Amino acid sequence: MDVCTKALRLILELSFTNDPEDIKDRWNHMAEHASGCETCALALETFTKGTGTKTRTSAVADWDVDPLKFQHNLNTSLSRFANQFRELSLEFEAERATKLGEDIDKEVVALPLKKRVHLLLLLLWASGKRGITGESIQGRVRIMKLLFLMKMDAGLDRYISDYYAFAPYKLGPFEKAVYDDLDALVERNLIERKPAEGNQLGLESRLLKELEIEESIDFDRMKSNAIYTLTDIGKKYAQAYAKGAEKLDATIVDNIRYIKSTWASQPLRRLLKYVYEKYPEYTTESEILEKVLASDE
Repeated sequence: MDVCTKALRLILELSFTNDPEDIKDRWNHMAEHASGCETCALALETFTKGTGTKTRTSAVADWDVDPLKFQHNLNTSLSRFANQFRELSLEFEAERATKLGEDIDKEVVALPLKKRVHLLLLLLWASGKRGITGESIQGRVRIMKLLFLMKMDAGLDRYISDYYAFAPYKLGPFEKAVYDDLDALVERNLIERKPAEGNQLGLESRLLKELEIEESIDFDRMKSNAIYTLTDIGKKYAQAYAKGAEKLDATIVDNIRYIKSTWASQPLRRLLKYVYEKYPEYTTESEILEKVLASDE
């Protein structure tokens, strides 16, 4: 959910003023604005919970009876506001996702393909080597390179204005936004991230363990080796975006399916070698160039 700048400004003003008239005026402004703004409505609900009041009327009544007490309660609630507002926002998004899921259950709707995360969802939704829709993908590095091939081999970035801007880095083409988007989709319960176990560890971690390097600033071996798959609601969203993609260009999903079925199950070295040999301009910062090109995999 986009955060309303007016709501945040009013909240900050409330937190720094001690003038009773200013408090009342800004409180009323936020309450008025909340009638047409989802973010402000959530903010107002958070504040009323934090100050022990149920409605705007009772909040203003508290101010009329004891302005200092109301200011104290308001300041106390500010320390909890960030977490409360975040939780409330996630609840709102979850409810909206559930409603969309119910609509899709009734009839598969078509959602327009507009953002890079929509293509990320389609990558996880597409069938892979086994021909099964929604096959999981292991490892963030592998997902990174598949998204790179979706741009370079298939040209799918032309449909998305904010597609990933890859640049040369330690393991070849890199874009930190891929990791950020994966984390965000996991947080919104559209993607599930499970730790790799047993023999699965060897598929992704052999290369990383041997080299002890990772593209991201914050190394996280669990995320690097994890198995990524769509949740049930994630599948519904992806199915709706797939239908929207078909209306835009019938080849979009076919191209994603081809890239995933060809490369998602390959050893990481083999995938990297293909990328390095075909797109050498993205290897200028690589710390493993010679090792990858010398590999027989």
